Amino acid sequence: MTRARSCPICADPRARAFWAERATAHVVVRCVRCGCVYSDLSLEQYAAEQHNAWNEPEVADEVDLFYRVRRERVHLDFLADIAATVEGRRVLDIGCGLGVFLERAAAAGWAVHGIDTSEDWVRAARGRVGEDAVELGAFETSRFAGERFDLITLWDVIEHVWDPVPLLRAAAAALAPGGRLFIRTPNIRYVAPVYGARRRLLREDIDLGATNHVIHFSSRSLGRALRDAGLGELQWRTYPPPQVPLAEGGIAGAASVQLKNAIARSSDLAARASAGRLAFGSDLDVIAGAPR
Repeated sequence: MTRARSCPICADPRARAFWAERATAHVVVRCVRCGCVYSDLSLEQYAAEQHNAWNEPEVADEVDLFYRVRRERVHLDFLADIAATVEGRRVLDIGCGLGVFLERAAAAGWAVHGIDTSEDWVRAARGRVGEDAVELGAFETSRFAGERFDLITLWDVIEHVWDPVPLLRAAAAALAPGGRLFIRTPNIRYVAPVYGARRRLLREDIDLGATNHVIHFSSRSLGRALRDAGLGELQWRTYPPPQVPLAEGGIAGAASVQLKNAIARSSDLAARASAGRLAFGSDLDVIAGAPR
């Protein structure tokens, strides 16, 4: 079968069908060489069909709740953790969105900078951390690409990037000596079986979102992308997931959040001990060292 594109990580054209989207005719495939799971779309299809929350002129209440409230715990846990491993305090958040993480980082003593491609969300981020701290556009062609940062973060960004390795190389080049790059992205080893069970057992019409998340990483494929970008010293973690209950309110909702947090804690122990191979939480979290 002819594919719309080769693997975005290793460029191998060989892939097998992995997931069929029900809402569209799109197919998600898995590379036979490196295991990367990606949407079998052309760049033109992706540009024409993708639509995300940041394309909307207004921030919906549920979007604000997710980014401002549901992520508070993971932001604070990460900032407390990374402060012990990074000497400087200059941070760049690529895909900074509404600027919520930057606002929390500034409160924790970091000199914050951000960049995003959404004009409306950049305006909101500037309202939080200052006009000069946030730039509109692509990182690779921005002024930030020529600067150096002690910490660069990509919170749920890399899965939306059509060609991620060049972005990772540019980020690696912008790290100061001893700097760190942090990535959070959904874990396909969690997402695929959970979504599959929801389809089969709960009869939900649920999709991976082929025109939204164009790459679905495992620790294997993400590790390869980071190494190909020249990054090393990978530290695999599982920080708390967004604090989203399966049902709003009541004991069941609170219990579901506690269960997800317990799974994340177990995954964190397994991820650390196995260099990421046994990470089974809903998200992959990895901290990479600067190139030598």
